[in-house]
Amino acid sequence: MANNHHTLASVCQPRIEPGRIEVVSGQYAWNEDIPGAELVPGEGKATPMPRAVQERLIRLWASPQGAPKAALAGAGLDLTAMETGGGYAR
Repeated sequence: MANNHHTLASVCQPRIEPGRIEVVSGQYAWNEDIPGAELVPGEGKATPMPRAVQERLIRLWASPQGAPKAALAGAGLDLTAMETGGGYAR
């Protein structure tokens, strides 16, 4: 699954399984066998996991790292603009 979503992706804290990294970005979820799988052709394997999106987003937003981001989103702030150096939504 070679795509550019990896730059905006969040790695979920997975159930520990060797060789599986769980990643979610927006409405896309995938597993990687090495970090950054398939960003360089022929290196690693990325497996699409479309049914895992909601569960991974819940785990991410409920984590200590995601809770502040969830609070800002609930306050109506434009998190995309903040992440790219832009301003706040009004």
